[in-house]
Amino acid sequence: MEKERYLTYFSAKQPRRVTVIRQILEGHLTTSALFWGKAYGLLDLINTPKFETKIETAVSELQKEGALVAEEKGLVLTANGVARCKAFQDNHFYLTMPAFFAKLTWQKWSEMLRLLVQVSSELSYRNERYFVITNDLQVQQLFKAWLKKYGKQTLLTETFASLESFLATKDPLKAQIFCEQLTGHKMLGQTIPQLARKYHLELSDIFYIWHDLSSCYANYLLKEEFKSAELVLPFMQGQRLPQSSQTTYELLRQGATLEQIAIKRHLKLNTVKEHLLNIALLTPGFPFENFLSAQVERDLHTFFKHLPVLDWNFQAVKKVYPQLSFVEFRLYQIMRLENERA
Repeated sequence: MEKERYLTYFSAKQPRRVTVIRQILEGHLTTSALFWGKAYGLLDLINTPKFETKIETAVSELQKEGALVAEEKGLVLTANGVARCKAFQDNHFYLTMPAFFAKLTWQKWSEMLRLLVQVSSELSYRNERYFVITNDLQVQQLFKAWLKKYGKQTLLTETFASLESFLATKDPLKAQIFCEQLTGHKMLGQTIPQLARKYHLELSDIFYIWHDLSSCYANYLLKEEFKSAELVLPFMQGQRLPQSSQTTYELLRQGATLEQIAIKRHLKLNTVKEHLLNIALLTPGFPFENFLSAQVERDLHTFFKHLPVLDWNFQAVKKVYPQLSFVEFRLYQIMRLENERA
């Protein structure tokens, strides 16, 4: 059943390439992968926790079973695939806020959450003799500093109040499975296999329930401005850009040109141009007008007219407008994708 999850990444109308989906899932964020990931509507999957088996193996089996069929530009869902995809979505669990993971170092937050609940539980029983659930020294130090700042009473009051109010809004089964993975006083958290057997669910269902509710809880603490939100903040990255592209973006915002950035950072100009495309693909509200002249926009609009955005060809338009650069072409293409999705 685990392979069915991959069907949710495909479409019955839009051919999609397996390589692009794999690169997005594995975090190999090339400019090409980001562009096609945006075209497929899959960029929210960046940095999300993964449980799946190898995508090539799963997709090959799904093709043999008639759920996916190959077309010239990629794979599409068959009627069989659409039905199986819907059945999977109706009967299994998945991430409800995948885009939040682009901002969250979820591995660290999971450790912090388990520690937060364990210490609160032991404290409520006035027990000071126990082994902490995490060996992560950074997490331990951040928690100790927070506890010193706010004290034990705040820890107890906030932990129980926030979890109670948060979980009251969630599906009871998901809330139960989430809680049973936590460790407290004289109670060890259950493992994924144990809970899968107990509730007759797939291993991946248990995995995604944990990561879904733990991330939603982090978001809840931040939105409701609990003091324990300060335990989330160290693990918030704030952006989805690869670090080198982020550095270029900061220099652009300071008014530097692409040429100046290339010199300052000792990079090839083409590398900086790729950074610009990455920024345009991943930054909400990107100022396309700062990098595209009105004339370029008119030329491209005239040339492509009603042709679907993903069918545009740079070499074809370059023959008519030889002064056009690939960066201008791609930026306009990204802008049109943004406008179509708005």
